[in-house]
Amino acid sequence: PAACARETALALGLAAKVDPALSDVEYGKWRGQRLNDLAAQAPDALAAWTRDPDAAPNGGESFRQVVKRIGKWLDAIDVAPDGASRAAHDVVAVTHAPLIRAAIVHVLGASPEVFPRIQVPPLAVVELQRSQQRGWTWWPASS
Repeated sequence: PAACARETALALGLAAKVDPALSDVEYGKWRGQRLNDLAAQAPDALAAWTRDPDAAPNGGESFRQVVKRIGKWLDAIDVAPDGASRAAHDVVAVTHAPLIRAAIVHVLGASPEVFPRIQVPPLAVVELQRSQQRGWTWWPASS
């Protein structure tokens, strides 16, 4: 739903459908604040949030909650017996780095504790594939 995601989809020539499941992390009272300001105002809470998947910004959403949300969205993409997606042949999601991290954690079946070790640069392409035989897999991005 974010304007930056809609604008990126438009720049890519995609006819985007807004899906609330792909919304950025809910930052609660931290929304719109700069990290430098948060580091000065709430250094312990900010440090916990960047390291602990169960920590949530004041009134916001934890990383573990984001993994659950994006996992539910991914798993709703049905797979036909021949391996093709029933919802669409390809689904392109234009979203935010924390959600991409969460999708990778979900696909790998990894512990959410690994999230600080996953870096997602701006405009990154991450390819995930799903089949009945293997379930979800993370593929190197094709150029």
